[in-house]
Amino acid sequence: MNKAHEESIELLHIIHEICKNKDLKYTISADTLIAYERGMEFELCIPIIYIATMYHNFKALRAELYNFCSRHNGYSVHDYTNTEQFDTFDLWFVKESKIKFHEDRKKESFYYGTRLIVTPLFYVGDEEADWEKAYGQFRDTTCTLNVRSVLKGKPLRSFIRLSHKRKISNYYIKQRGKFSVENMLARYGSHERSRYVVYPYVTGRDGRNPNSLPWIVNHASKHITEDVWNTVEEKEFCDTVCYVAVHPEPIIKCFPNYIVRTVLKSNKSQLALNGNTYLWRVQQIQVELLEEFDRICRKYGLRYNISFGTLLGAARHKGFIPWDDDIDVTIPWEDYDQLDEIMKLELDHEKYYFRCPANEENNHLTFKHLERKGTIYTKPGRDKLDHQIGVFIDIFPMYPSSSFAVLDWVHAKVCRYWRTALWATVGADAEPNQKKRRYYQKIARPGNKKCYEKFVRAATFFKSRKYLKFWIAMDRNPYKVPLVRMSNYTDTIDMDFNGKKFMAPRDYEAVLDYCFGHDWKKYPTTGGRKPSHKAIMEIGDLYKKESEGQL
Repeated sequence: MNKAHEESIELLHIIHEICKNKDLKYTISADTLIAYERGMEFELCIPIIYIATMYHNFKALRAELYNFCSRHNGYSVHDYTNTEQFDTFDLWFVKESKIKFHEDRKKESFYYGTRLIVTPLFYVGDEEADWEKAYGQFRDTTCTLNVRSVLKGKPLRSFIRLSHKRKISNYYIKQRGKFSVENMLARYGSHERSRYVVYPYVTGRDGRNPNSLPWIVNHASKHITEDVWNTVEEKEFCDTVCYVAVHPEPIIKCFPNYIVRTVLKSNKSQLALNGNTYLWRVQQIQVELLEEFDRICRKYGLRYNISFGTLLGAARHKGFIPWDDDIDVTIPWEDYDQLDEIMKLELDHEKYYFRCPANEENNHLTFKHLERKGTIYTKPGRDKLDHQIGVFIDIFPMYPSSSFAVLDWVHAKVCRYWRTALWATVGADAEPNQKKRRYYQKIARPGNKKCYEKFVRAATFFKSRKYLKFWIAMDRNPYKVPLVRMSNYTDTIDMDFNGKKFMAPRDYEAVLDYCFGHDWKKYPTTGGRKPSHKAIMEIGDLYKKESEGQL
């Protein structure tokens, strides 16, 4: 069991001792209960423990936790009352990391600690109609808190596909202020004990529609009545004792099957399994890589932008988004094409590796990496590469664009074909559909290098100096939008990122508005604040001492 798992157990032990002394009932819940009842070892789970308790117990526990934190350094409590952009009914009890943070980032330091999540349960009445009414209000509140504006400027097919979500999103955006955590607590926080209970944690999406809004998932939670939540017993959980519902199955059944499957998967992200201090160490390596890339670009007059989540982090957090796990830069093709020879001259090849698809068999990428040697950061199936992938930053080329929309449409078809063919040289055998697999195997016959040459030849066909093309995303190959203006590279500013200065477009707000929608300043839901990449990872002893770097 790693440090993050041990800290999770410690937090549970503290909670249990408080609740037992104060006669407060709770039960482990959500992912923790699912894994426990299905016999999954905790060290194979994400090191976050979930518990649930009735709201009157929740308030008493919150007060006790605040009191505990006032007497013990290194712990903190976070909810909607004291934490920025924390619109959730839940409370986080956090054992904080020992990382040293710059003053303007201390408010986000708790994201790098280990957390235990406490969810309040609400009495709503003794009649089924009472539950239905309350459920609808909690659902609308959850949707309103979670809604974000839908991206604009996408290709027509995506615009049509997202039209239903856009309609729903616009409705809930208008409800901001009407539905809130405060309003729901005022309405249901003082309800007396009753048969029916609302469990607001059970959120997810329509399994048939990945673009649906997160909301309270289904009506199965109606059957988790008051007696299910309050009938608990002490059981051993790893090396401590905690309360567990005597009848846990009704609670588990209210979670959709895809959530249960996700909890029980054995191949989880090592970043998530190793905890947030480990994530911080990976981020430190990536900043080191970005500094080296920036040094070389400035020395040789190469233009670049920090982009996508990295640009968002710089604008919104003055550094890494606390739960982000990669760095992205974009660079115009004419500068990108010079990188190979420059890196040969400038890189410390004992320390860094520059990965280029043109120089490596079985490389199916259309972009380049700057990687830290002595580390591993890769996904299953990439064992065919000549060199194991290390912790890296993505270097994305921005290709010349056509000046005419019709030609751009044809151009996109050609480039997508060769990009798919390049991917198929490695990925064809993994395709489960037999017809598609045969097709991919056929178009992959020229091999990696030939497919990459064909892709580059097609992608660089035009010579536009005003607008560029981003050919990496499968769905979004934007045409004449803020993201792809050449002025992003000719008119740059230096933006703060983790205490350093890196190149960014002067009109970065327009770029972020295009990439992330008008709500880019809003954080994702609290449930979404975690690393997204599922990778095999080893970083040795790099930045093992938390005092070696700052955020």
